[in-house]
Amino acid sequence: MQKNQKSTTIYVKANTFRLLKKLAAKKQVPMSDYLEDALVFFQKTSIDPEEIDSNKINVQKQLQDLKDTFISFIRKQESEHIIPIKENQQLGFQETILRLENLIDTMTDLPRNHQMEEAFKRVFVEIRNEG
Repeated sequence: MQKNQKSTTIYVKANTFRLLKKLAAKKQVPMSDYLEDALVFFQKTSIDPEEIDSNKINVQKQLQDLKDTFISFIRKQESEHIIPIKENQQLGFQETILRLENLIDTMTDLPRNHQMEEAFKRVFVEIRNEG
C-alpha cells in the first residue's frame, strides 16, 4: 500500500481476520498490503472469488485441455512434417546406394586398381549400414 494514502477500517468475520493475518504473516507483509494485493489480483485476472469453488473455474480441466491441444499439435507436426522428411531421407539413402552399386558395377569395366576397388566397397558397405 502506498504511503500517504487515506486509510479506512473494515469489519470482517473473526475467522476471515485470522486467515488474513496468517496469509499476510506468511508473506511477511502488513495485512492491508496483502488484502490490497489480493483485490488487485482479482481485478486484473477477472476472477470472481465466488466462482472459485464452482465448476466455472476448473484449473485442472483447463490444464488438461491445454495438454491435449499441445499433444495434438505435436502429433500433427509429426505426421505432416517429420515423417515425410524421414521417408524422403530414406528414399535418398536408397537412391545413393543404388548409384553406388551401379558405380561399383561399372568399375569392373575399368582397368583394375585393387586398392581403389576395396575403398569403394568399404564406403558402400558403410553407407548401406547407416541407411
